[in-house]
Amino acid sequence: MRDRALAPAGHACYSLTAMDRLVSIQHLRGVAILGVVVFHALQWAWIPFEPGQAGVELFFAVSGFVMWHTTAGGQTRPAAFWARRAARVVPLYWLATLTALSVVLIWPGAIPNVVPGLWHVLLSLAFIPHPDPNGNPFPLLNPGWTLVYEAFFYLIFGACLLVPERRRAGAITAIMACVFLFGAVVVQRLYYYGANAEMLIFVAGIWLAKAWRAKTLPSRGTGMFMIAIGFIVLGVLTALVYRPQLWRPVLFGVPAVLIMLGWLAVAADKKGIPELPWLKRIGDASYSIYLFHTLTAPAVAKLFLHQPWIFVPLDVAVSLGTGLVCHALVEKPLTRWSRTLLARHEAPRPQTETR
Repeated sequence: MRDRALAPAGHACYSLTAMDRLVSIQHLRGVAILGVVVFHALQWAWIPFEPGQAGVELFFAVSGFVMWHTTAGGQTRPAAFWARRAARVVPLYWLATLTALSVVLIWPGAIPNVVPGLWHVLLSLAFIPHPDPNGNPFPLLNPGWTLVYEAFFYLIFGACLLVPERRRAGAITAIMACVFLFGAVVVQRLYYYGANAEMLIFVAGIWLAKAWRAKTLPSRGTGMFMIAIGFIVLGVLTALVYRPQLWRPVLFGVPAVLIMLGWLAVAADKKGIPELPWLKRIGDASYSIYLFHTLTAPAVAKLFLHQPWIFVPLDVAVSLGTGLVCHALVEKPLTRWSRTLLARHEAPRPQTETR
């Protein structure tokens, strides 16, 4: 089983052989990407389903968890960590971004909110937050805003690998808290470009990983209760047609972390969580699904948007199908090629490091 970047999913390149019982992590990714895909499909049909976006917060928490778990107890160097993250995340993101660019250059307006512009394209490919030509805080490929957050998290996490492990989680927590406060209080314009409380959701994932490794998770029953509470909160927000806006990290992030904590608690129990092959397969392909689902939606909408009862399930099916095919035929070969290229330039690594 392999970690996927976010999204985000993200959504990592490490083999989770030490986490064989955590097939549920892939299940979580599957749940997260389903929420995001359904949200966007209903958005096209003008049907509100804001809490579907909480899949992004779930991806962030999973990312924090996996980054900590796969580096704990090893001797990972920052440069090696960043190189492997780039090799895993960048190629497919660049491909999706350039695909979107090509489409709108050939058929202007074919993909809503994708506005070409030289600096916009270059900054988007470099994961640098900036306003697009319309003044919105999104890269050229709109879902890529989450990868900008991921890239910043990887930057901080990699630098903190220089900190002794016993102090590392505290150091990352302090830095992320300072980033949030800087954006919320000092330079508020930066709040919209990543200096916000979303960064603390990655931190929550790190502390969940520490609890997992220390075997201090709640009981199975408590875990099931937490999962229920998380989904109930999201259900209430759906019923209220509530748009969280600046409160998103709290109103979506807290339920997402509760769901993940409960999920891990159930997975840690001897009964575990039954493996659902279809959900795991979707989780495996979540990165491809996430990057390409907004590119297929306009084509489906052009044909069926006037019939929402057909459009929504069809758009979800096409998004999942395209992502699954892309994962098998593009993402996996591209990842193998990236790893091979990286291995040729990477020094031998300590045997104690987990991949």
